[in-house]
Amino acid sequence: MTLARDAHPQGAARRRPAGGASGSPGTQSQSPPPLGGTPGVIGHAAGRENLVPGQSSAAGASRSRGTASPAAGASRQKGTASPGGGGLTTSGARVREAPTVSTDGGGAAEVRILVVDDETHVLSALRRLLRHQPYRLLTATEGAKALEIIRREPVELVMCDHRMPGMTGIELMQRVKLIRPEAVRIIFTGYLDMGAAVDAINKGEVYRFVTKPWNDDELRLIIRQAVEHHRLLCQNRELLEQVSEQNRGLRQLTRELEGRVAERTREVERKRDELRSSYFSTIQALAAAVEAKDPYTRGHSESVARYASLMAQSLNLPSHDLEGIRVAGILHDIGKVVLDSSLLAKTTDLAPQEWELIREHPRVGAKILKPAVLPWAVVPLVYHHHERYDGSGYPDGLKGGAIPLGARILAVADSFDAMNSDRSYRTRLTPADILRELEAAAGRLFDPEVVDLFLRLVDKDLIPEVRAAERRR
Repeated sequence: MTLARDAHPQGAARRRPAGGASGSPGTQSQSPPPLGGTPGVIGHAAGRENLVPGQSSAAGASRSRGTASPAAGASRQKGTASPGGGGLTTSGARVREAPTVSTDGGGAAEVRILVVDDETHVLSALRRLLRHQPYRLLTATEGAKALEIIRREPVELVMCDHRMPGMTGIELMQRVKLIRPEAVRIIFTGYLDMGAAVDAINKGEVYRFVTKPWNDDELRLIIRQAVEHHRLLCQNRELLEQVSEQNRGLRQLTRELEGRVAERTREVERKRDELRSSYFSTIQALAAAVEAKDPYTRGHSESVARYASLMAQSLNLPSHDLEGIRVAGILHDIGKVVLDSSLLAKTTDLAPQEWELIREHPRVGAKILKPAVLPWAVVPLVYHHHERYDGSGYPDGLKGGAIPLGARILAVADSFDAMNSDRSYRTRLTPADILRELEAAAGRLFDPEVVDLFLRLVDKDLIPEVRAAERRR
């Protein structure tokens, strides 16, 4: 007699087997048990090839959920197992294995597993092992056919024998890694070879190395772990792709923002330059208004600003501080704008009341500038530029380091230019006399370090009004 295939899980009503067997549900045949299985239990479609000759088809019918399709009946009449069964004929000839077997009881499974082994009984054993698992099983008996499947099917797990004709398991896994790098790889072997295990791990990046014969429970666990490993790998890859995409978006956004910031910065710098130019124009106009009241001081503010800037540069002060000292040099006498022109041009000694008016100009200048929104700390320098190092100056009588550095620099620059200019009450001093006066006043009226700094500028011929030769006279 011939053997019938297992009925398809989604098949129609069960067909009665030839010979009058009832085939009704619940009927058990007394046929010999399937190879490698539980007595009297016939597997799903993947397990039918294990029936032995002479087994009653009624047994299969009694264990199946549905009846065989007409194609199954045709298979019985021809005396061979149908291609899906991959089993033995009644004459003992082996039927070709099924390249694809569903083990989930019907429909497309979510996990595809490719098993490659040149021994078909191993493939059969794995079919039985995974018959109730949610896997779609694909099989091949050689590396070349396995590669065809790999190129066609996005398999999640590949399991293969180590020793196969034509292509070893390690060679196959190396190629699988190139074609499907995300597929998890497991190698079987009938003997323990540490060198082969090392090659499998290093060359094929194999997930596990399993020896034959295996323990079914352990192998099921390994397969579940491999499937979970694949899921995590894919999830990690997706996350990396998302992160990479987000990074690309962030880089693009950063470039756009940098471009906007750069353009905005250029715009701010243009506005700042325009504002600075406007500041200096206003400042110079104020200084000119003061100097217009006293012809003897014309150009004095610009000269003080220039000397003070040279000294500040020698101290390597920040550019913002340099600008502040320069502006303070231009504006240091702005408080004189409230004084009478006749007082400024007086050729005789000043009366005590007149001196008091003159001594108020730093305080008045600070009051004038305080409401102005200037980007530099100009007000303290204007207010304290007549302080003296020994505390004898005005308006607050500050002493030594308590006087702002910028104000100490302005004091030397202001005194030098005053002695180097004709005034209504005296003529200018000679360069040599000016330098002697500065040296004599160092530590008393002026900061000695600032005086020394000014004299070094003279030695370098950086003060055009006084040459180094004048100092050596």
